[in-house]
Amino acid sequence: MDTESRAEHRARTLKRGQVRIDGGKSLIDCTIRDLTETGAKLRFENVFPLPPTFELFIVDAKAIWPARSAWQKGTEAGVEFFPTEAPKDIPEMIPTSIV
Repeated sequence: MDTESRAEHRARTLKRGQVRIDGGKSLIDCTIRDLTETGAKLRFENVFPLPPTFELFIVDAKAIWPARSAWQKGTEAGVEFFPTEAPKDIPEMIPTSIV
């Protein structure tokens, strides 16, 4: 039986996302599988090691959340959002290829 270790239940979702590393110099597409105010579960097309900290761009929200890696197994990863930082609103930075 799988034990739930987080404080709040994550709502299942299917949103487009992008991991932004080093201020957006490296971009990795992902699917956001579930989401709360404090974190998310991400799925990637390929396996790669997430850095300890990065930014998560949520396409529908048009916002970038500062995040840290909580766990990673295969093509899935759990991330935590930094609670003291609000997302950055970035409509002028959104590439037209992903809108």
